[in-house]
Amino acid sequence: MSGQNQDTNWIGVEQYYPATLFELKKGTRYSLLLTFQNPLKKEDELVLPSFLSNWTYGENRFIKPFKLLKCDLGLQTVYVEYEIVRKNRNLDEIKLLLIDFLAVYEVSGNPIVDVEDEHITG
Repeated sequence: MSGQNQDTNWIGVEQYYPATLFELKKGTRYSLLLTFQNPLKKEDELVLPSFLSNWTYGENRFIKPFKLLKCDLGLQTVYVEYEIVRKNRNLDEIKLLLIDFLAVYEVSGNPIVDVEDEHITG
């Protein structure tokens, strides 16, 4: 197991997203379908679209790699479509997003039980 995997596996991201099966590059459009153990709460409906639209990473959280194209909340699911607008060739930004997302919902008591990713274009 690589150092990066050891650093990220504590939250279980490797279980849901070991690596993408498509090339991540500027202009790539992809979707994520996240399924939760329990129904989403009203607070989630208010917070999630903003979180998913404005998510950033990096030392000072200034790097915004994705443009949110679509966000649909279901009873126990979140479906998003993103376009990659900035790409660091040494990182998998989808994995970084999922680490943050999984950590928040693990602590909240409504863990994510499944993640599906799909290449759309690019």
